[in-house]
Amino acid sequence: MDPHLLDLQRDANRQISELKFKLVKSEQEVTALEQNVVRLEAQVSRYKSAFENAEKIEDELKVERRRLQREVRDPPLSLRLEMNCQKDVNIMNQSVRWTDGCIVSHNFHFSNLRLHSFQSR
Repeated sequence: MDPHLLDLQRDANRQISELKFKLVKSEQEVTALEQNVVRLEAQVSRYKSAFENAEKIEDELKVERRRLQREVRDPPLSLRLEMNCQKDVNIMNQSVRWTDGCIVSHNFHFSNLRLHSFQSR
């Protein structure tokens, strides 16, 4: 064989080997990149889920804040009734009524009435 042809064949074989090596290396890089894509997609999914959960919590907190602000502006009926009842009790506790020789003291704590005898001297 001609030495020139042998050199050409060796060069061609060397180039083929280099290209095969580059192909294997490129395939490894593609595999690594595909794994990164899968990992990043999973991370995006987790972030989306966390974001949606945070939005849900934010909406719930906004509703709760509005409810509390309404409550501060306008106390609930039960609280208003309780406050009015306590005012009435305080007024009644302060009043003393004279009836038929007896002092009737209105102590409406838990609806208890106490009668105190009045003895004339």
